Amino acid sequence: MPKRFDVTTKSLLESHPEDWLKLLGIDAKLVEVIDADLSTVVADADKALLLRVGGDEILNIEFQSTFEIDMIERFLEYCVLFFRRKKLPVRTVVVLLRSEADRTTITGTLELTDSASKVYLTFHYDVVRLWRIPVERLLSGGMGTLPLAPLADLGSMSIETVIDRIADRFTSEISPSEAAIMWTSTYLLLGLRFPSEIAVRLIQGVRGMRESTTYQAILQEGIEKGIEKGIEQGIEQGEQIGALHEARSVLQRIGSRRLGQPSEKALETLIGISDLQRLNQLIDRVLDVETWAELLSSLN
Repeated sequence: MPKRFDVTTKSLLESHPEDWLKLLGIDAKLVEVIDADLSTVVADADKALLLRVGGDEILNIEFQSTFEIDMIERFLEYCVLFFRRKKLPVRTVVVLLRSEADRTTITGTLELTDSASKVYLTFHYDVVRLWRIPVERLLSGGMGTLPLAPLADLGSMSIETVIDRIADRFTSEISPSEAAIMWTSTYLLLGLRFPSEIAVRLIQGVRGMRESTTYQAILQEGIEKGIEKGIEQGIEQGEQIGALHEARSVLQRIGSRRLGQPSEKALETLIGISDLQRLNQLIDRVLDVETWAELLSSLN
């Protein structure tokens, strides 16, 4: 099952691909988001969003918040499978969201050798260590990468100032409804660097976040119950509820772009889904159907 930050980062990538190219320093006149679901080939593969860059190259961006001993080998496997499916060169970029995901073995090159120590395969990949990127670059960058700013190199800037700068841009550049979604992404990414109670404190006074249904669920269902049963247990439950709300938000946003605005009946059906796995399955199918009715019929 995808982690919460997986859904968040892939949603930001899907909705603002040009901003990610800018952050990565990739110059391309054409960028197209394409789907590449490897779940039928690789059992542990999440749904992947690829960028077709310049019409003749595939860009695969992999996000990691923790270190996994086989992750580079897994990205090599994905690279080969993507090439087999798309018949285009594949460039892999590994975005490490925090230092806990880093190791000295992550060099940008994986070499496989035989018993005679002869290299028989070389896999090159790019590495972006987010905590080394100056925060100003993200604060002044594209809207699709702005929620990552709290994970960057803050230098002498306080996290409170970073949140204020984000709030200024959300207020002046996007609609309140979009800002509520972006604040949800910001909050969930904050949790990779700060404990939940600190993340809540940092943004609890932000107007846009107060309007976010995900935040309200986390705050009310998580923290209020935490007062009764223990803060840690309450926050954990709130995060689960928040994940449901975020998945619904992602499904509605991606679905609206492909299928048009959902009817009232479709919205009622979405709101009534309380199974996170089922919501993720609908997100996986949204690019394969033509109408909301066809998508939601799989629930029957």
